[in-house]
Parts: sequence; structure tokens; C-alpha cells
Amino acid sequence: MNVAEILDKSKADIEQNVLVHRTPNLEWEVSSIYHFEGLMKALGVMTLHNVRSGNFYLGEGMDDVEARYGLVNLAAFLAHSMAQSIKYDICDEPNWEQVNGKYPLSNACGQGGQSYQDMTCPEDEKHMECPVKTTMTTRAVTHANWGAEPGAPAPLFCQPKSVDLTPFTGFWDPKYKCDRPYRDPPEFCDAYEGYSLLITQFLLVG
Repeated sequence: MNVAEILDKSKADIEQNVLVHRTPNLEWEVSSIYHFEGLMKALGVMTLHNVRSGNFYLGEGMDDVEARYGLVNLAAFLAHSMAQSIKYDICDEPNWEQVNGKYPLSNACGQGGQSYQDMTCPEDEKHMECPVKTTMTTRAVTHANWGAEPGAPAPLFCQPKSVDLTPFTGFWDPKYKCDRPYRDPPEFCDAYEGYSLLITQFLLVG
């Protein structure tokens, strides 16, 4: 039995126990963006086409030992994916790097000491490198869920300085509270599921 056949027989277990994310109530639910069919389709592509110097190894032929090698390789990949994205039900990079207890909105331009617009690919990956589009405006679709801990930053957003000539992008304050309709002027919030009621516009301070 090869890896594909083993995975097909384990579909229900994979969907209910592997492709799951943690909710704000610290419970586990089936992922809304990671699905068994997508996993199988991606594996089909990655086992047939080389990436850099090799492809995703799932064993060769029908040999049981080869299948075990392939399953171990897949288990390691899924474990890493769980820690980085599946657990949080995200496919975009979250805003994770703090400065003085707050999350700069400029983290969209680079975190961990990196400048994303200055990054280049090694020679064997040059075909995947895209030129920097200095007029691009884009917003992430997903963002991290902190579970029972409120205040997770909103999806990353990036645009050129020339759009609004703002010299400082501001920050996301995880301790900031809003939704105070009785203030003058009133404050209202967009409610991200599982988070404190926060809104970006009140955090864009410079």
C-alpha cells in the first residue's frame, strides 16, 4: 500500500485531528482554510515537480518501508505546518514582533530584522523571484488568533508612503480598549472574532 492509499483510508482522522485549529475557547475545530483535498492536491504537485534541488519525498513504489519513509516525512512537514499556521487557521504572516509592548504596523515591511522588499532568491530559485512593485497596496486575509488571550493584531497591511504621505505608520496596542459609544466623540470598534474590541484607526498615532 502506498502513501496516497494510506492517506485516503485515514482521511477522517486527518480532517478531525490534524487539520484543526484552536478556537478562542481553547477548543479544537476543523480548519476553515486547510482541507484534506487541498493537502492531497499539493502533495501531487510537489512530488512530481522539483523545488530547488529536489521534490517532496513520499517513498517509491509499493514497498512498506518506502511508505513509512514517506509518512515520516509528511508527519514532520505537517508538524511544522501546525506550529506555524494550521493551529492558528492562518495562511498569512501574522504581526508578531513587538517594540515597547506594541506591534508596529510597519512590521508588514519586515520582521526579525528583515526588509522584505530587499530580499532576493538564491540562483536556483531566481525563477520564483518577483520584482518589487513600489505602487502596490495589499492587505493580508488572515491573522493570528491568541485563543483566550485578547488583543491579537489585525491582518498586516502595506502601502507605499506616497499614498497618504504619512511619515509614521503607527502601531497596534494589544491592551487598548475601545467600543465606548458614550464618549465625545463616540468610539466604536470592529470586532475580530475571539479578540478584544479593537480598531486600527484609533491606534494609528504618531
